[in-house]
Amino acid sequence: MNNTFSFQRFSKLFMKFSKEHFYSYLLSIAVIMVLLAGLLGWGAYSGNGKVSVDTQRKMFSFFLLVVNVIFTSRIFRILWDKKSTVAELLLPVSPLERYLVFWLYSFVIFGLVYLALFFMIDMVVIQIGNIEQVDGNVLFNPLHKDFKLLDLFVSYAILHAIAFLGSICFKKTHLIKTAMCTVIVYLFLLFTNQFMVSWIFNRASLTSLPYMSVDLSPYNTPGSEKGTRGISATVDFYDGFNLFFPYESIDWVINSMLLTTTVLLWFAAYYKLKEKQV
Repeated sequence: MNNTFSFQRFSKLFMKFSKEHFYSYLLSIAVIMVLLAGLLGWGAYSGNGKVSVDTQRKMFSFFLLVVNVIFTSRIFRILWDKKSTVAELLLPVSPLERYLVFWLYSFVIFGLVYLALFFMIDMVVIQIGNIEQVDGNVLFNPLHKDFKLLDLFVSYAILHAIAFLGSICFKKTHLIKTAMCTVIVYLFLLFTNQFMVSWIFNRASLTSLPYMSVDLSPYNTPGSEKGTRGISATVDFYDGFNLFFPYESIDWVINSMLLTTTVLLWFAAYYKLKEKQV
């Protein structure tokens, strides 16, 4: 018998999990539908029936990320319930099978359900708005070249991985504790990056976000005006300079780093779950 993964055991666990959480997840879907319908409807009402593509794009991205973080941060709550923890952990399934069920529901299934709900409601709102529109509303297309779908997917994945790990690590107030830890880690990386830039260039660093522009001046005074992103280096009277990098040239670096971090966080969540089950 394969103790790591068995499709038969996995399918039975998946069906069991689906039956137990069917009504609660159905209620969550209803809440998301009401929320999306209300906000998209209010946007159409405020614009006299007009819903811009930019408004649809912002709502789609914002609620995808926020709602998924909230949902994922509670995905492991069954393991922290004293009444159901023992029975759940004694099920004859491997940690990988249990992990995949939680991961599929919070990452894959949630994303697919959200896509279906958003565009279903969006089309209804647009059709209603078109009644009083001469030119008509345009449905938001996530595959359009102006929409950075890859960047949204990377953001969705990294935020899911953070919330996923936080859900298994913290027993209560998962979302708040995960958010606090994320902010602390980000601030640590921010100050570390600024220190490293100052050490490398042997100058005081005014602004130095990871993978962003570098503003250096020995007198801690910006000597030249900051421009938009693009390759440029300007030298001032104090021998300081501002260096800007085009986002397109490092976009693949940022996404690769974030995806690598995402995979590591998913692995960490798996071993944390495995540790709990053992």
